[in-house]
Amino acid sequence: MKIVKAFVFIIMIITAFLIYTYRTDIIVFLYEKSMEQKNIEIANEYERDQDFNFVKQTSTFIPTNYQDVLNIFYTVLNKGYNRFTFYCHPDYKECLHDVTKLANDQTILSNINNFVHPFNNYRALEIKSNALGEISINIEKMYTEDEIKTISNKVDEVIKSKIKSNMSDKTKIKVIHDYIINNTKYDKEGEKIIENDSTFFKYSSNKASGPVMYNLALCGGYTDYMMLFLDKLNILSFKVSTDNHIWNVVNLDGKWYHLDLTWDDPVTNNNQDILLHDYFLITTDKLLKKDKTEHTFDEKYFSEVKA
Repeated sequence: MKIVKAFVFIIMIITAFLIYTYRTDIIVFLYEKSMEQKNIEIANEYERDQDFNFVKQTSTFIPTNYQDVLNIFYTVLNKGYNRFTFYCHPDYKECLHDVTKLANDQTILSNINNFVHPFNNYRALEIKSNALGEISINIEKMYTEDEIKTISNKVDEVIKSKIKSNMSDKTKIKVIHDYIINNTKYDKEGEKIIENDSTFFKYSSNKASGPVMYNLALCGGYTDYMMLFLDKLNILSFKVSTDNHIWNVVNLDGKWYHLDLTWDDPVTNNNQDILLHDYFLITTDKLLKKDKTEHTFDEKYFSEVKA
């Protein structure tokens, strides 16, 4: 009997030692199993298979550092999830602090949005965490299903009627650039709404719905609409934003160029329609020589186009 008790005691000691030694691996394994049960969504059709300097796609959803957290948020948005749960790594002591900091930093979150397909952009994020290191993200999308259907049909229609297979990418971009400007006016009424710090846009001109449904756009509307065409044409791009402006950047032959439809569609005193190409596929040096008031961007987010 004593031998059996001694054997059981030894087994308990060994088990306790193994649990302590491999406690991190055990916790991570349990976290992964828990995530598999909670995260049952699959990526939607608007997922972009693209990495950038600031954020990259990841398959690791137990972060060990702040960059991992950024990559998780980018991946979750990029895949078009409506909700997602992940867990901090047990050795990542600052994880909850970093997640809270990110949740309260709209600049970083909106810049992550800039690398995501517009139809997967968020309008609002609800981020919750608990003492166990569990973080839950609930995502309210920018575009409704009805908007997506209407806009997608219009994009397909324009490409079918105006884009030829033998065109170069630069020519395709110019055709779409000119089409959007020729069929859109800057929403001066919407600009006043921004100045009054409102989030309600009568003509949805802050997104692609505005130029498609009402032929009106603010910079967000021009930029989202252009990005939808660029993605449909398989031309790599993302959006660059400052505190009061946003525009597209496009990759052609391995080099990045700025494309600002808003400033190529100026507002005139006599309401005359003007189409410019001053901000059509220009380098960063040329961009900043033309204007530094609204185009001076933070290079830590958009280092692909740093000066």
